[in-house]
Formats: sequence, C-alpha cells, structure tokens
Amino acid sequence: MDFTLPITGFAGEGSMAIRMYGIADTNHVVKVSVNGTPAGTFEWNSIAYYTAVISPVDLLDGNNTVAIQCVSGTDSIALDWIEATYERDFFASGNMLTFAHEQGYGYQVEGFTSDDLFVFDVTSAHDVKVLANCQVSGGNPYTLACEPLYDGNIAGERTFLSLAADAVKTPAAVERDTASDLADTANGADYILITHRDINLLLCGDRRGRGR
Repeated sequence: MDFTLPITGFAGEGSMAIRMYGIADTNHVVKVSVNGTPAGTFEWNSIAYYTAVISPVDLLDGNNTVAIQCVSGTDSIALDWIEATYERDFFASGNMLTFAHEQGYGYQVEGFTSDDLFVFDVTSAHDVKVLANCQVSGGNPYTLACEPLYDGNIAGERTFLSLAADAVKTPAAVERDTASDLADTANGADYILITHRDINLLLCGDRRGRGR
C-alpha cells in the first residue's frame, strides 16, 4: 500500500517512524520504501504494535510516497500512523505556520500573501498569548518578524502559531453536548472502534478486505 506524506519547507535530511500493528499471531515481515528507495525490512512477532524507525531518510519538499509491503505470507497488518521529523524553513504554508523553539530567540517567518498577520503563543491551550512586538515587511510575499517578550522568567520550549487574518478558522456550529448512552447495558456491541475511514489493513497472502 502506498501513502502520501506532504512536507513543506524541507531543509535537510530527516527521520521517519511508522507505527504498525500485527493483527495475526505470527511472525510479521514488512518492507518499506520512501520515494521509491528501499528503506529497510522490519520484523516482529505475535499480536503486537511495532514502530519502524528510519534514519536518516531522504525526504522531498512536497509530496512524499511511503510504500509499505507485507511479505510474511498469510498475515494482516494495520497501519497506525506515519511521522516524519525534519528541519524546515520558517516559511508559511497556507498563510500559517506553527513552530516550536527554545525561548529567548527572535523569529522571522516568510511566505505570507497578506500583511494582516498575527502571532500567538499556544504552548498552553488554557493560556494562549498574543505577541504584540512583531513587524511586517516586504510585499506579497510578506515577512513577519517577532521576538517574544514575557514578564517574569519563562524558560524552555515554546510553541507559536503565526497566521494571516484570512487563515483564521471559525467553527461551523456550536451545539450543546448531549450525554451519550454508549455505556448503557442495553447496547449489544462487544466493542466500539472509533477511527478514521482512511485507515486500512495491509493484507498478505490470500486474505482480502478493507479495515473499517
């Protein structure tokens, strides 16, 4: 099965982690290639999770193809997630960029198509801060420069969200939460699985199907 991994602002070699789950109680063997280049063969036993780590890996600035091939005969393997870690330029994608960095530095983010720009410290979802000391320069693309200043001694890594006004998201609707009855003993399901419809099973041998 092939998967597309979009990467923006790539600036060097990276690493990749692939989380898989062996559904069958057998020896699992999986071959992985990235952008057509073999990246390794990974093995684990029994019904269990396994994380394949590939480092270094040659990534592309744009869409990357990750191919996962099960070669262990009659087998079933589910993909949980794929994660790429890499250095990237401070360049906005879709008029926004979220980045994390140690406190005490100034930042310059390029690639905005608007000069109506904002920067937020979103390290804590319960204590979001607006950064005021920012300057905008250039002209389509625009560059945003800021140096976060805080009262008191705030150290460690901080997470920032920079975006243009037209990239601000608004909720489609706000509704009162209604308590569910999933725990009601009258429900007949043995278990409930909530997942994304794009998560598929990687099947080998003569097993056929699609995970739901």
